[in-house]
Amino acid sequence: MSQWLLGLFCIIFCNSLVGERKMKFMNKGKSVCYNGSSFFLFMFGFWLLACARIAYSEHLAGLLAHYGSAEVLWQNLDAKTWCRDQRYTASWQRIQKVRYEETVWQQKLAEVQDKGIEVITLNQQQYPALLKEIHAAPLVLFCRGNSALLSQPCVSIVGTRGITSYGAVVTERMVASLVSQNISLVSGLAYGIDTKVHESALHFDLSSIAVIPAALTADEWGGNGSLRSKLSPDKHLFVSETFPDENLQKFHFVKRNRIIAGLSKWTVVVEAAEKSGALITAQYACEEGREVFVVPHTLLAPMGKGCLKLAADGARIMIDTDLGALLMGQIANSPVLEKSFTNQDEQYVYNHIAQGFSLDEMQLPEERRWELVGKLLCQGYIIQQLDGSYQIKN
Repeated sequence: MSQWLLGLFCIIFCNSLVGERKMKFMNKGKSVCYNGSSFFLFMFGFWLLACARIAYSEHLAGLLAHYGSAEVLWQNLDAKTWCRDQRYTASWQRIQKVRYEETVWQQKLAEVQDKGIEVITLNQQQYPALLKEIHAAPLVLFCRGNSALLSQPCVSIVGTRGITSYGAVVTERMVASLVSQNISLVSGLAYGIDTKVHESALHFDLSSIAVIPAALTADEWGGNGSLRSKLSPDKHLFVSETFPDENLQKFHFVKRNRIIAGLSKWTVVVEAAEKSGALITAQYACEEGREVFVVPHTLLAPMGKGCLKLAADGARIMIDTDLGALLMGQIANSPVLEKSFTNQDEQYVYNHIAQGFSLDEMQLPEERRWELVGKLLCQGYIIQQLDGSYQIKN
């Protein structure tokens, strides 16, 4: 009898602990308890995988399909299953480290949420659908502000930090044309064109999403810090995939560019020099089969060289600053021609992709293959799959 009472006491005591933890992780009226609650069931596995710096991939997607959920995967994953070849050895070591420090990462999540940062994992409804489609999509997004903007159609407007008066006028007019549209602006909070996008959004009372390279908890965000206090949390959103314990590095800027492109159905490059970071954003957009527009420039404009190159590679040239009407199909833009190949090599690569051949099976030098693949992506003739392969775009 005494053993039965002791068992009952243990059950009641454990349930009280679960309830205590559930209250501890309440966030704005939503339960995000990590033990025995909706948070553990729907979010915690992805959080721990992200803590191990795991990105979404065909490998991870296959394991998730096999185990049914990230939580079951996390609890049952072993070295043999994860390390199907040597490429996964380093990531397995990171997984093991996070498993050993699991309670530490639980506490870090609580600390992040206590600072007013919303954590959105890839399997949650709030996670943007278009971003989920990109290659190596982030498992976790850190958000501060109006996260409902992630569910709206988005257009990215990007360009050089060395903005000209021409770029400033064009950007402002494009943003103004979106006043009557339910479209969120996306940019990178950098100086130059990015700043003009967010300032124009403020001026015309529009919503914007600022994707930053640094952690949201950092003092320095790697951009125009003065905008942090100007963009109100009810109309705007700050997004990052960088963890609070990470210091800002150069590669974070490139990763930020891929999210800018991934969030948006359309990307507009206003101004870009030959080696502008905006070209990286445009390249990501091309690789994901998104529509890329460029603002036209004269041949003598240094900040237009990158735009001219994108146009030569197949990006669509804007012929009007009424971006809102253009995106809604109310203005005929530069026409998308039927498939027209500039040389035999280009048609050769397209035909081989259409027949299911890999790039390695093509009888062309590697550098030439990648050059032609880049052009076909920007022209919208092919798209990249989750596993890194390519197929023709119907």
